[in-house]
Amino acid sequence: MRAALGSFHDLGVRIGAFWRWWSGELGAMLPGALRRVFSARSSRLVVDAEQGGATLTLEGSGRVQRLGSLDLGLDAGLAQQLEPRSRALVRRSKELVIRLPPADVMSTTVVLPAATQENLRDVLAFEMDRYTPFRVDHVYYDFRVLGSDPERRKIRVQLVVTPRQRLNGVLERLSRWGLKPHAVTVREEDLEGGPAGGGAPINLLPRDRRPRRNGARSRWNRMLVALAVALAVAVITIPLVRKARLVDTLESDVAQARVAAEAAQRMRTRLKETTEEVSFLAERKRQQPAVIDLLRELTRLLPDDTWLLRFELREDRLKIQGESPTASTLISIIESSELFRDPRFGAPVTQNPRSGLERFVITARVAGPEAGAREQGV
Repeated sequence: MRAALGSFHDLGVRIGAFWRWWSGELGAMLPGALRRVFSARSSRLVVDAEQGGATLTLEGSGRVQRLGSLDLGLDAGLAQQLEPRSRALVRRSKELVIRLPPADVMSTTVVLPAATQENLRDVLAFEMDRYTPFRVDHVYYDFRVLGSDPERRKIRVQLVVTPRQRLNGVLERLSRWGLKPHAVTVREEDLEGGPAGGGAPINLLPRDRRPRRNGARSRWNRMLVALAVALAVAVITIPLVRKARLVDTLESDVAQARVAAEAAQRMRTRLKETTEEVSFLAERKRQQPAVIDLLRELTRLLPDDTWLLRFELREDRLKIQGESPTASTLISIIESSELFRDPRFGAPVTQNPRSGLERFVITARVAGPEAGAREQGV
């Protein structure tokens, strides 16, 4: 539970730092008159405590204005020690921060087991006299985690303490003057090791002594923060949504174009195949004479007493079967034509006992159509 609260605390610190930066950037874009109004309302009064006294500085909107000095040992109040204009600015400031000098603060860096992070404040309180020369009931203290080593399961913690007696004197004097601090801190460069580089700010003021913020103002602040976050989300999200819609539209257009392109490609492929088939048939027709021409040529060549029983043409191979009184003379007769090449018997010649004619099977190669044209005298 404490670990969860610590995580929420760190998150709140980071959000607060982001809000201060963003509000500063937005404020810089306002007109001068509005910027002065808002800066007066959001100014921070810093009391730099010194030995026996304090220096008052007003910080806001990137400006630092010195208001004067106070002698904490005098009974005289603000009216006697500050000019009227400075007193008015002090009264109008919304936040009071006490900044202690280096002499009143001790800081050290300790390495602890990572498991102690869940109840780190209690662990530091228990070991206070080990890490500092003070007992825990003699100091106000705060801490922040500087880093972690997951392999060794260790964390680096910066511990900052200040004597209670010294700080109580400053708090009591300021309280008499009606000034209640929101935080007690120290300059980052005065801490051991220098600035922590974006870590949570140190606040040595006990939680029970911190003034409660105005409820209405807190609600307005929460509403403004929620509005700012909503605007930031909208600024980031709206372009992304528009781009996503544009991408969806483009993807739909691309899908439709892809379907049309695939259909066109299929039509192109079918057209190519059909063209190739037509070209193939035309080439075959060009390379071989027509069947009717071959039949006419055989009718012209073969004697009248020769009969054909079978005519078979496969590509350029011709096969004929029939009967003739003198089958042996048919080879030379067919060979005399320019339409046929290499005629030969495809089977032995046999005698038909009924008709007395010789049965023959002759094969030949068919020549090109040019030969038929020459044969016909074209």
